[in-house]
Amino acid sequence: MIGGIIFCLVFGYLCGSISSGFIISKICRVDVRQHGSGNLGATNVMRTLGVAAGVFTLLGDLAKCFIPILLVRYLLFPDFAAFSYESQLLVLYTALGTVLGHNFPFYLKFHGGKGITCMGAGMLLFDWRLALVGIITFVLIVAVTRYVSVASLFESVFFPVWVAFFCKSGLHMILVACMFTVLAFYTHRANIKRLINGNENKIGAKKKEQK
Repeated sequence: MIGGIIFCLVFGYLCGSISSGFIISKICRVDVRQHGSGNLGATNVMRTLGVAAGVFTLLGDLAKCFIPILLVRYLLFPDFAAFSYESQLLVLYTALGTVLGHNFPFYLKFHGGKGITCMGAGMLLFDWRLALVGIITFVLIVAVTRYVSVASLFESVFFPVWVAFFCKSGLHMILVACMFTVLAFYTHRANIKRLINGNENKIGAKKKEQK
């Protein structure tokens, strides 16, 4: 099992390191790392390059999480029945690897996105009920607050809470789910500071250059 966990983390990391935002940035000949929040996630790409670029980035980020998780669940570890505890644990580790790769791609000096899309993809393939509730609460929070960052941080906390109370999970699985929360708060540390200072960007507001 330990070997499987290490494999899933590395496999997920390599897949997650394929930066959709960087590829779209190159195609559009605009380095999004020099604009907005400076990260390569779908939100900053959309704010910098427009809706179409943001959508393609989002789809790419979903795909690089969906594909490795599906391979792990149905092809690479056939000894574990799909949706068994062992299979679900490996799914979480694969998703965690993709988030790490997305956030810290080695060939971009470990400067990537914030991992929320990859986390969302992992939530969906881990438990569709979790994803459904997550999508509804995300949309509601954004609609009320107009802050994507607040909704993203809420979902990162909601993830391990759901795993703890609504899944047949052990402490190991809960701790892995908590790692998504830790990563989300780390990558959103600048957003948290701006929220406290009252100058965080809102959906629909004129974008600001962020430091």
